[in-house]
Amino acid sequence: MSDNSPTQELDGDGSSECIICFTPYDSLFHLPKILSCKHVFCLECLSRITVGSTQPDTLSCPICRIPTKLQSKKGPTALSTEHNLLNRINKPPSTPVPSVRFSRKRGLLYVEKSNSLHLSTISLSVDLGQPPPSPRSPQNLRAILRNGGCIFYGAIGAAILLTVALILAGVYIFYLIPWKLSVGAGAGNVNGTNSPTSHNITTATSRP
Repeated sequence: MSDNSPTQELDGDGSSECIICFTPYDSLFHLPKILSCKHVFCLECLSRITVGSTQPDTLSCPICRIPTKLQSKKGPTALSTEHNLLNRINKPPSTPVPSVRFSRKRGLLYVEKSNSLHLSTISLSVDLGQPPPSPRSPQNLRAILRNGGCIFYGAIGAAILLTVALILAGVYIFYLIPWKLSVGAGAGNVNGTNSPTSHNITTATSRP
C-alpha cells in the first residue's frame, strides 16, 4: 500500500515538487500557486521572480511567458492555491496554517509575529533578495558614475551641442549672410537709379 509522501510523483497532471527549485510543495513557503496560464509553481520561486522583475505588477510564466496580473501589495501570495495538489501530497495539518506575507521592498516572504501558531518568526521567513534600483534612484546614479557612465553621457551631450552649433553656423553662412548682401545690393540699386533724375531736376530749375 503506497503512502502519499511529499517526494512521491503523482498520477495525473501535477508533480509533487516545483519544477524550478525541485522542492516538494508544502503548506507554507512552497505553496503551489496557479498562474493565469494554469501552470503551477511554488510561492517562493514566484516571489523571487517578482522581486527581481522591473514590472512587479505582472508576472510572466517561466514556461510559456504568458503574463499574470498581480495585486500591488500582496504579490504572488494572492494567487490561487492548487488545493487539490496540496491535499494529494500532504497530510491534513493538525494545526492551523499561518498566513504568509510578501514584501517586495524588503525582499521577504514571512509570517507575521502575531500568527495563529504563536511561533517565533525568526525561522519563518525567506530572504528573496533586493529588488533592482529605480533608474532615477541615487543608488543607480552612483553606479552609472562609478562605471564610467559620466564620461559616456558627457560625450553624448558634447556631440549634441556640437551638432546644434554646426547647424546654426550653416544657417548663418548660407542663408543669413546672402540675404543681407542681396538686401544691401537692392538698396544700392534703388539709390543709384534715383540719383541722376534728382540731379537733372535740380539743374533744370537752376537755369535762368
